[in-house]
Parts: sequence; C-alpha cells; structure tokens
Amino acid sequence: MLLEALKAETRIDGMFYSVQSAQRAECDRSHHDEWIKPSDIRVLNRINELWPHNILHVCGYEHYQNDLEY
Repeated sequence: MLLEALKAETRIDGMFYSVQSAQRAECDRSHHDEWIKPSDIRVLNRINELWPHNILHVCGYEHYQNDLEY
C-alpha cells in the first residue's frame, strides 16, 4: 500500500487525509455506509497506526453541509 511505502521511504511525521460526506442524491447514506465509509475507516486506521501526527479534513462545497454523523 502507498502508506507503507511513504513510511518506509520518507521522513514525514504524519498524514493529511481528506474525506467527503455524501452530498448528492445518487450517494445517499446507505451508499455511503456500504461503499465509502469502510475504505475511509480502513485508511484512517492504518494512517493512525503508522504516524502519531495526522490531520483529517472533512470536505464540503457549494451549499452542502457536512453531516458528521456519517
């Protein structure tokens, strides 16, 4: 995985990871929970295992607001 290569081959202290909650009708809560959330959680957990200093950015745009319950 890219994360392991970054850890092994660089001297970075942490990771900046950006996610986005479901903000379209085609990507409702059910879709988000089945397809997006599991991969985000897997990546975030691995990032936290590899580095002590990490930043999570929850992205939103236009008139959409982030639903942090996701």
